[in-house]
Amino acid sequence: MSGGELDKELEAMAALSKAMVAFGDDDHLAIQRILTWFNSKYGFTGAKGPRAVGTTGTDEGPADGVAPTRGFATAADLYDAVGPEMEYEKAITVGYWFQVCNAQENFTAQDVNGTLKHMGHGVGNITDAFNSAKDRKPALVMQTQKSGTSKQARKIYKLTTAGIRWVEGRLQGKIDSVMGNEVE
Repeated sequence: MSGGELDKELEAMAALSKAMVAFGDDDHLAIQRILTWFNSKYGFTGAKGPRAVGTTGTDEGPADGVAPTRGFATAADLYDAVGPEMEYEKAITVGYWFQVCNAQENFTAQDVNGTLKHMGHGVGNITDAFNSAKDRKPALVMQTQKSGTSKQARKIYKLTTAGIRWVEGRLQGKIDSVMGNEVE
């Protein structure tokens, strides 16, 4: 890479950083939506470059043998494709959006709940929804961290392999049924 190309990249990164500062630390959902739009516009879903939704983000291929599925430009597009009905299904679907589609290691209950509300599909109690997903056999999600001691403490979650498989199975079923193949 030449010095001129590197300078252009650094200028672009500085401009993007300056634009994001305008939102402040408390508006991370707006920043997430902007970056998601930007990444989808240019075909990227993570820092390593383009990859199919449903892959692990590694060179090993799909997560646990589950076939990769098509990409989604927004959480709402993913939500519509999955068609979750139960509150825990809604929670893990949006958790999948953060963890798999946006290559985040984990996600907060607040981010999931905010995204669901923004889409008009809020759940009554996000903690109960995640507890229901956590109590399933096999567990679809695990709580990795809790900051604070109150019931309202921020909780951080990560989908398990079973949770990822559940969402991808729903997606694969929808895709297969659209193509005329019955999967049930």
